[in-house]
Parts: sequence; structure tokens; C-alpha cells
Amino acid sequence: MFNKQETIDRLTPHANKLVAHYEHKGVSFLPKDGDFENVVFFNKVKEVKIAWDCFYRFSGIACTHRDKGENSVEVIILTDESFMGAYMKGILDMHFFPKEKN
Repeated sequence: MFNKQETIDRLTPHANKLVAHYEHKGVSFLPKDGDFENVVFFNKVKEVKIAWDCFYRFSGIACTHRDKGENSVEVIILTDESFMGAYMKGILDMHFFPKEKN
């Protein structure tokens, strides 16, 4: 049976690294937003709310793709670390720092 708390516990070290990265750049983090099950990243200008089911990977995202050029795409399995460090980081970078190379 699926256990949400086990999933959160497994992803917490990777989420903490992601949060620390953005806090260093002036983006704050709330682990829960009131009655809703969202995590929230925000600064003085912008805010991103991400549903727990997505942030803590309950939705089961297991892979993504990488464009290899020449009309070739490679499907990549996402580990918990790469899910936070690449997938979620990519979403947040696009929102908070769209012109920076992070």
C-alpha cells in the first residue's frame, strides 16, 4: 500500500537541498499553505504554489526526456535526487530566474 509519509521522508533530504539553493537566492519556502496541500516558493515579486502530490512525487513521475539534437530524444529515469535537483529545479528556475543559467 502507498504510504505518503514514507515518500515524504525519502524525498526530504533532496527537497532540503533544493530549498537551501533557493533560500540562498532570496526565495523563501513554506512547506504548507493553510488549508491547501501545496508547498510554496516565493520572493518579494513572485510566488509558485506546487501541489504536494507533484512536489513529493505522489503522482509517480518517473522519467523525463532530454533532447539530443538531430531529431533524437533520450528518455531518462528520474531518481529522487534528480527529480528534485533537475525536474523541480527546472520549474522553479524558469519561474524565478528565467534568463539565468543555474
